[in-house]
Amino acid sequence: MQVQAVDHFSLVETVVSKTSELVDYFTRIEALARQQSCDVYWRGQADQSWSVTSSLVRRMSSDALTDGELRDAEASILQEAQRWMSQTAPDLRSDLEWLAYLQHNWVPTRLLDFTPDPLVATFFACESLDMVDGRVFAVLVKNDQKPVLDGSTAYEINKTPSGQVRVFRPRPQVSPRLAAQSGVFILGKLPSTHVNRWVKDEFVRERQMLKDEVASIMSLPFYFRREDQAARPTSLAVAAYTARIHINKASVRRELRREGPGNRNLKPTTRIDHAYCYPDVDGMRRYSRTWEKVFVGASQPTGAYTV
Repeated sequence: MQVQAVDHFSLVETVVSKTSELVDYFTRIEALARQQSCDVYWRGQADQSWSVTSSLVRRMSSDALTDGELRDAEASILQEAQRWMSQTAPDLRSDLEWLAYLQHNWVPTRLLDFTPDPLVATFFACESLDMVDGRVFAVLVKNDQKPVLDGSTAYEINKTPSGQVRVFRPRPQVSPRLAAQSGVFILGKLPSTHVNRWVKDEFVRERQMLKDEVASIMSLPFYFRREDQAARPTSLAVAAYTARIHINKASVRRELRREGPGNRNLKPTTRIDHAYCYPDVDGMRRYSRTWEKVFVGASQPTGAYTV
């Protein structure tokens, strides 16, 4: 039986059942980041059982996938995109900005979306699939390694040292979505087994994961640990934490929209909803509630809005 992502995450996750607990979780992770001289970046996924893998890795999934194969596939995609959109693409100053632009137009890349804003990540964890729990991830990146790349940087992902990651912050002009979400991308090579990672297998026992199992669960070299698991000062592992959001998603969305009665524990400075996170034509096409009024009784476009 194939090991699932949740078999690993369940060993290290924090389960939150109230929005107040979620806020406390954010506070604790931010404190851990300060203690470890790290910056923290957040990601939300609507299904707690999903792996944390890039779209390109998912499309090319194989037992023997290599960084070289990913590099070659990405190079082909870049070459075709630059040819196809030579007259229509915005001002993109590097291959990384091209990849960011493609990623936010549903083209598979090796980039993984993150944000420094935990409430934006919470929105993505709770935007849909109301019958299942969502999940947020926190990745801690050492701030003394100068890992942040800007939009004009010429950088080859495969030159990232094994076991490390880099953070890419594109210019806001690349995509209105990226600007709205304070979006960054984390990039690096596939994970190795130099760092021991554990899983609960079909026999309900904990054991060390094999390389293929690690690669099926994460496409970057994250080392997920429990909140109470101390980090070694000399460790170069990319520390990561995760929380399973066992909360009514509709109530979370209301708090993020700053609506509803009673006290709200989530306190965004502005309304966070689909219009905020997807402020473009495609976002409107996918998520606007206007379709309910315009096309009464008809099927809605892909990505119908949920309240």
